[in-house]
Amino acid sequence: MENPETNKKYINDHIAIWNSVDGVSGGLAGDDFYTNSSITTNVRLNISKYFNKNEKLDAHSFDVKAPNAILDAIKSGELKPLKLQEKSKNDVMN
Repeated sequence: MENPETNKKYINDHIAIWNSVDGVSGGLAGDDFYTNSSITTNVRLNISKYFNKNEKLDAHSFDVKAPNAILDAIKSGELKPLKLQEKSKNDVMN
């Protein structure tokens, strides 16, 4: 369900957030090789203020362990906040 390319009806603005310290997303999963699409914007956040290069697993959960990293990115314009949309009567999902 979370693949925006195959579920365009439900996912119309997808932001994939990753960081280079993260040993899972940035290393194993290959987030550093993903490209943008008509729906997905890949955003690499600088989290060096919160994690050093050896904290690879901690950095994978940076959104929980250092949520201010996301707020910092929004304030700097590096990351755009998602816009809420009104549900239409024809929505299949509630």
